[in-house]
Amino acid sequence: MITTEQVYKNGAYKGLVMGLYLSVVSIFSMLSDSVPLLSMVALPMLVCLPLLQYRLLYIEWRKADYSATFSSLWMLGITIFIGGSLVCALLTYGYLTLFDPDFFMRSTQSMVDTLQADPQLRSSDLCRMLKASIEAGLVPSPIEFCVQMIMFTVFSGSILSLVLTPIVKLRKPRRFKY
Repeated sequence: MITTEQVYKNGAYKGLVMGLYLSVVSIFSMLSDSVPLLSMVALPMLVCLPLLQYRLLYIEWRKADYSATFSSLWMLGITIFIGGSLVCALLTYGYLTLFDPDFFMRSTQSMVDTLQADPQLRSSDLCRMLKASIEAGLVPSPIEFCVQMIMFTVFSGSILSLVLTPIVKLRKPRRFKY
């Protein structure tokens, strides 16, 4: 059985692992502008995220001697993503602030340039909207991005944990015959 205290404690420890993993994905995604091969690392890492979450939940399921409740495993998954998103947001904010403060402005301008290169898209609503947001200074700041990233990651992690918890609970201990 997993107690409430263990849920939060183990969720925080495993959230550190998840946060470092998410930070690598986030920073590699941002660096893929200048080093395109990094996107070939970031995308598979993002696809493998459910496997990492499954493994983290399964370790606790096994430690609890296969007797944890659905709600405690689900809450553990949510706690892992809360801790992970905070670590990821902190490291991503640090990266954006110190090394690439104009990332969002540059990315938005790059999208406008790409749209303007195509004669059919030059006068599209999306192109006009992006130009207007650049002129009005409505491109997100690093802190705005990180706050939104925390909310999205916790929400997505909650849904992912809801899906993975029954799968984890299906796995029973192996019984060896002697």
